[in-house]
Amino acid sequence: MNLFARLMVVSLVATLVLAIPVAAQIGFGVKGGLNLANLTGADSEGFDSKTGLVAGGFVKLNIAPNLAIQPEVLFTQKGSKGDLGFGATAKFELNYIEVPVLLRFSFPTTGELKPFLFAGPAMAFIQTAEFTVEVSGQSASLDIANEKSNDLGLVVGGGIELATGGVNLVVEARVTAGLSKPFDDVEPFDFADVFINELDFPMAWENDGRALDVRNGTFALMVGIAF
Repeated sequence: MNLFARLMVVSLVATLVLAIPVAAQIGFGVKGGLNLANLTGADSEGFDSKTGLVAGGFVKLNIAPNLAIQPEVLFTQKGSKGDLGFGATAKFELNYIEVPVLLRFSFPTTGELKPFLFAGPAMAFIQTAEFTVEVSGQSASLDIANEKSNDLGLVVGGGIELATGGVNLVVEARVTAGLSKPFDDVEPFDFADVFINELDFPMAWENDGRALDVRNGTFALMVGIAF
């Protein structure tokens, strides 16, 4: 992510925090679930979705009736898997710490069940990342965690919150669309070297030497409790 994108996110977070009234009601909670992750972009052809885990905590800052700001810290597994041709398969396994800052609207209801919608930016910081190729019972991996330190995405979703005793049960679904290219510093030849040099395998990933054009995308289902 370039400096301009980082400054945009920092400025947005600072603006939201400063807008919170001192008397704002504060809640918090934990949640977890499954990601259905994939890669999109010009170089994602042949790659399909893979499942991963997502879990973490959140703080809900009520700034107006039915309106809240919800910062979160999540561990999320992203990536993709696919067929490179010639009987070879490949897999991106990407683990991030993701920090969404969401604007949440809860529909006014008279019962204990409250539906809600949310949207906002998410900054993700890479923790581990591997590109693995398998062919004829052999496998080779390339550590790509240092190629890109962070990622920027847009989160949109919704769910329901059910008051039960002293806690609220939360069920939600969300889509996170990548806005930046997590491997824009990595040329496809770097990935091809994994199975050309280590597996003595013909290069199946045709490219023109440019940086890899892919973006992260996830669909997540989560359940949690809020206090």
